[in-house]
Amino acid sequence: MAGWNVAGVFRDWSALIALLASLGLVAWLAAAPDLRRILWLARTPLALGLAAALALALPEQTRFLLAGTGNLWGAAWFLLALLLTGTGSWFWTRWSLNLAWQAREPEMLRLRHGFWFAAVPRAAALLPVAAAAVCLVAAWPLFGEGQRGLRWVLLLGIGAVGFALVALAWGRRRLIRRRRGTLAEGTGRLRLLLADEDLPDPPPPRPAGLHPWLATALACLPFRWRLLVPLLLAFLLGIVSVQAGWAWPSAWAQAVGAAPTALFGLAALLTLLAPSIGLLGVGLHWPALFFLALLVIGAAGATVNTLVRTEAELPPRPTLEKAAARWLLSCAGGEGPIRAMVVANAGGASRAALWTAATLTALEPREPREPGIELQGPDIEPRRHLFALAGTSGGALGAAAYVASLEKAGEHCAPASGARPAAERLKRLREGLSSDFLAPALAGLLLGDGVWRVFGPVSALAGWLGLWPEDRTVRLEHAWEAAFAFGGVSPMAGHLAAGTFDKDGTPRLPLLLTTGTHVETGQPALTAPVELGSLAAEAIDLLGVLRADVAFSTAAGNSARFPYVTSPGLLRPRQAVPRPACPPARPKDATATPRRPDCGQIVDGGYADNASAVAARGAAEALVAAYGELVAAGRLPKERPLHVFVVQVVSNPRLDPASIPRCGATPAPDGTGFHAASPLDFLLSPIGTLVSVQGQSTIAGATALQRRYCGTPEGEATAGGGRVFRHFHAFAMGPDAEGIEAPLSWVLTPGVRARITQPDFDGFPTARNPAELRRLGQEWAAAGG
Repeated sequence: MAGWNVAGVFRDWSALIALLASLGLVAWLAAAPDLRRILWLARTPLALGLAAALALALPEQTRFLLAGTGNLWGAAWFLLALLLTGTGSWFWTRWSLNLAWQAREPEMLRLRHGFWFAAVPRAAALLPVAAAAVCLVAAWPLFGEGQRGLRWVLLLGIGAVGFALVALAWGRRRLIRRRRGTLAEGTGRLRLLLADEDLPDPPPPRPAGLHPWLATALACLPFRWRLLVPLLLAFLLGIVSVQAGWAWPSAWAQAVGAAPTALFGLAALLTLLAPSIGLLGVGLHWPALFFLALLVIGAAGATVNTLVRTEAELPPRPTLEKAAARWLLSCAGGEGPIRAMVVANAGGASRAALWTAATLTALEPREPREPGIELQGPDIEPRRHLFALAGTSGGALGAAAYVASLEKAGEHCAPASGARPAAERLKRLREGLSSDFLAPALAGLLLGDGVWRVFGPVSALAGWLGLWPEDRTVRLEHAWEAAFAFGGVSPMAGHLAAGTFDKDGTPRLPLLLTTGTHVETGQPALTAPVELGSLAAEAIDLLGVLRADVAFSTAAGNSARFPYVTSPGLLRPRQAVPRPACPPARPKDATATPRRPDCGQIVDGGYADNASAVAARGAAEALVAAYGELVAAGRLPKERPLHVFVVQVVSNPRLDPASIPRCGATPAPDGTGFHAASPLDFLLSPIGTLVSVQGQSTIAGATALQRRYCGTPEGEATAGGGRVFRHFHAFAMGPDAEGIEAPLSWVLTPGVRARITQPDFDGFPTARNPAELRRLGQEWAAAGG
């Protein structure tokens, strides 16, 4: 024990306070048998309500949901949903205790008149309000100039909802007691809200048989069942519509916002589960929650509806190196040095998607700059200079939308007449990526996948009959397509492989390479319009596994499968849908070379390569290899040197600018963002670790690219006498001028979106992007010779 410092253990007083508080709660519960009994009898609604409150208030991805409320309409929907959720939590907790009392559960005749019988439902009513208050406090700094009044509206509205719930939970019970004391007859509308005042005290003998139990359950409802019918029909309509794959739930969810969608979905699940589980628990004394868990894990395991969406048969694809050769011959121009750019976009949900768009906008400025502005970018032409865009997670969405928008605007390698102005194309790109993409996924999660899993045997039977509802990831992909439709056919719905090349193999668009992670092997898994070959040997070719073409939206979805928000994607060859046998990923001979899997699962690319470094390196090396072969064969003159520019786009605002790898600088170890261990880390560490791994994966991948592509001024000689010059540049998001960081979420406030897309990176003054853009512009101009 020598040297053990007791004070050092509790240097963080918050940890000591949390420890003492938890010990106090344990002692309180241990000394309060009545409270323990009440909590047990109301376990189903309390467990669901507590889980919902923690899910909203703890993770960063949901804690900032309120900041995405764009206007008073969204605020009104949120407050209505909050009132509904709080009322539902109180309603089903009160019903559970009424049912236990009328069923003559042990001790209930005595507890019926105790303090906790009234207090626990009241606490349940205020749980959602407490979670909403935490969310508002966390999101308070994110509201922009135009939203300062809105946050006060939300603050006052949350207080008003809390007051309404207090009036309901406290005032209603007092009214019942007063009416019973005066033997008042209940008439009119008031009777609709006081249904359980007629419950006999003491209760009749315990019910026996299904019909008496159902009659008792109806009698225990705090409100008359007629009041529940419209709400039940609304929930049922939403569930059926999502299961049927209709589009209106996603459009409605985006209209009202992610936070109201989450609350409505949670209220629907609570209404679905609380009465059924509560009746089984009290009537048959079943451990219903345990049975539900077994049902979801076991029977619902057969209800697979997460197959990666495929669109058509896979057309013939060139190898990555052959695609590079065709691009050099067809798209790079006929004279002077060849300038080719590969952009690697790191992950980070909507902030990464918008940051990708902002960076690409800065790389191809089309509008004249104001007099006196010296900052100049490279002024690239996508059809002549941009060979490939690699992306992961949110960066994959930004890259996919950019490439698809080139197709929509006619910006092909051989440009079509009547192409849209670049300013209009880039404006639509930013507008599309500014949409709320979390709400459709939440609608699919809570009203679709959640219900599909709960009804495991029924869902399994439907699956065996070929009835497969689209999962939440497909609903998210459809939302991406709708965001870029602009009244017409969405370019995000176009086919990746078929749309990238003409029938003769000539490139039409830059290569889109999105990175996911193969669960069974941990390998990067690329969705690409080319065969990867040896230049990306460590990656799995997803289109080769699927044997099918996919939409641009699915290419983004294969990379942006963040835990819980979206589902893991099941890989099945198109010809073998729905469920072929999965061969092993390795041959029986353990010493043999592992072969590529024919199936498995795909999840977020941030697990394996958040920087998109594997895809970007493969594309850049394909250009170098193809150039050398073309020069050696005499198909390209050796007097035309190749300049390969690799641009790394990083969207993590917590990274120290000194740790961002850039040419001419040694990245400093990233020392930002560390915090002392909190009492809740054992719950939040899985998600927090993924976020941290993504950040460090970005730095590691970007550093590898920096070491490879920060070339020398004299370049490298190829076998045929040509020369290759390598260039590397990085653009990183940082805190804004007020030190506020864009949250890791699929929904952002207007203020955060405006800062990300501010011209010339002015939204993040400490990230050193203007100097990097100026250096890139100078190198680009010099390379043009």
